[in-house]
Amino acid sequence: MRKKQIIENVLGKRLKLYGFAYDYYTHGRWQYKRVLETQVEQYVVVYRPHADNSLRLELSTSVQGGSVHTRDLSDDPKYANPFVSYADDDEFASILEAFGDFVIEYGLKKLDEISVPLFFFKPDEQMYRDLFDNNVKLADDFARKNSIDRDEPLNASIAIIESIITQKDVEKRFDDESKLMLLELVAFFGNAIIREYGGQWEWENNYKRCYIRYVNNEKWHRWDFLKWFTFAWEESDFERIAHILKKITDARRR
Repeated sequence: MRKKQIIENVLGKRLKLYGFAYDYYTHGRWQYKRVLETQVEQYVVVYRPHADNSLRLELSTSVQGGSVHTRDLSDDPKYANPFVSYADDDEFASILEAFGDFVIEYGLKKLDEISVPLFFFKPDEQMYRDLFDNNVKLADDFARKNSIDRDEPLNASIAIIESIITQKDVEKRFDDESKLMLLELVAFFGNAIIREYGGQWEWENNYKRCYIRYVNNEKWHRWDFLKWFTFAWEESDFERIAHILKKITDARRR
C-alpha cells in the first residue's frame, strides 16, 4: 500500500474531524492544513527523511517560525527522539496512530498557542523571489555597504549580523529600504552558511518561497532564513539567530 494512502487512512481521517485537509507532499513531507477564521494556517506534517525508514511529527503555523516536535510538548521518554523508526507498513501505521493521539492530546492546543502572530510583517512572494534570483548580488551589496569581505568566515559573519540586528537605531518599519536591508542581510548570512556547511538555494513552488536545502547523511533539511530573520529583525532579538544556528548544528549531527 502506498504511504500516502496509509497516512490518509490512519492519520488523515482523524485530522479531518478537526478541520484539517490533505495539502500536498514535497521532499518527504506529507502536509495537512486547516485555516482559522483569522486566516492563520495551521499545519500538521509527517516527515520521512530521504532513504530512511523513520517518521517525525511536525506542527507549525503560517505566523510563527520553526516547527514543534513531539519532544517539545511532552516529557515522556518515548518522545525524547522525534524520529521513530519502522520496519514495515504495520509499524508505519502504528506510528501514525500514535501521532494522531499526540496531536489530539497535545498538538491542537499548541497549534492554537502558536497561531498568534509574533510579527506585523510577513515576507511576500516577491521578496522570496528576489532573494532566490539575486542572492549573490544582495550579499555583495551587503558586504560593500558594511565595508566587509563578502567571503568572511561564518563566525565573523555572525558577529557582523548580530551587531546590525541588535542596533536599537535601526528602523524596523519594513518600508522598501528596510526590506532591501533585510534581504541583503539574509543573502549574506545564507551564502556564508553554504560556504561553511554546503547546500544550495532552492525555490519551493507550493509555498512560493526559497529555502537553503542541505543534505546530511541522506536526510534533507530546509532552512527558511528570510522567515526566521524577520522575527529576529522585528524584535532586535539575536537569540533567535543563535537558535537557528543550533538547529543547523543539530542537523549536521544527525
